[in-house]
Amino acid sequence: MTNRISRRAIACALLATTSLPLPTLARAATPAPQFTAIDQNGVDVTTALPFVSLDEGGIGSGPGALHMRRTWAAGAGWADNWTGGLFSVGTKYYVQLGGMSDVFTLSGGVFTPTAMNGSSLVILGNGDYLYTAREGTKVEFLGTPFSRQDIPCAGADVNTCRVPLTIIQPSGLKFSFTYDTGLTVFKRLASVSSSAGYSLTIAYTTNNPGSGSQPVDNWYQRTSVTFDNSANHPSPLPAISYNNSKANEVDVTDPAGRVWVLKTQLSGGQLRLTQIQNQTTGRNLSYNYAPDGTVQTVARTALETRSSASENRDHGSPRTFSSGEGTPHRLKS
Repeated sequence: MTNRISRRAIACALLATTSLPLPTLARAATPAPQFTAIDQNGVDVTTALPFVSLDEGGIGSGPGALHMRRTWAAGAGWADNWTGGLFSVGTKYYVQLGGMSDVFTLSGGVFTPTAMNGSSLVILGNGDYLYTAREGTKVEFLGTPFSRQDIPCAGADVNTCRVPLTIIQPSGLKFSFTYDTGLTVFKRLASVSSSAGYSLTIAYTTNNPGSGSQPVDNWYQRTSVTFDNSANHPSPLPAISYNNSKANEVDVTDPAGRVWVLKTQLSGGQLRLTQIQNQTTGRNLSYNYAPDGTVQTVARTALETRSSASENRDHGSPRTFSSGEGTPHRLKS
């Protein structure tokens, strides 16, 4: 069972009906899991909910490369490997990255990890927060919170969501984040760049957050992710596009032109993943649910899976949760 955020998960972090930190935002009721044990069907046996991922596309190779990886993170819904959050739920503080969580308690000004895994969380002099994974990867989070209860802060208390600013791996490799700001405090991810020279930029359905107490949903809804290399600009720039025109469905087109169809269903207040299909290859993964909302049956067609630690390398995501038994069930393009 996996229960920690390792450099690979920060590396992966770094990792709805129509809402997701990717193309759309999933209105999730619970934080991403702290512990996972993934079976061959992409089901986390600790929650009996899907925990499955796919690589949508990227640029470069090696640790500094940038890829966009999407993960259905059990009760948290869709997450990606860059949209992270630090937030509180009651008396606990969650560091959520790459579809998993590291959990802390606070007493006497000291944060203590509930898993006793060697990670740490401190408040810096400037008010920002610094999370350090057990193997040394450091993530700085913006100190100013805003209100968001889905990814990146699935299940968060009101006005406690904080977003990452930088991720620095023990090797010195650095990933930097920029954000668009709406209605003074609300944040959406605008770009990620690595010190290796790779970058990604995100476009959204609208740049107008509206005039309400929170931004309109479309302000968070992604339409594309474009990749670049500062040392050698590709022409054309590789890009991922998102089609959000169908209810309960997002169609993802990767840089090679392959289309993934991702379907969800809202039932009893619970957002459920029902189908992932690659239209080019015919690979398909479908989930059916029992009355209590847990996975009852899984149907796979022409599906290839990879779940070893080695296959997570060179995908350009700051992943910091450990790989191995808890590695998401992966769909191959």
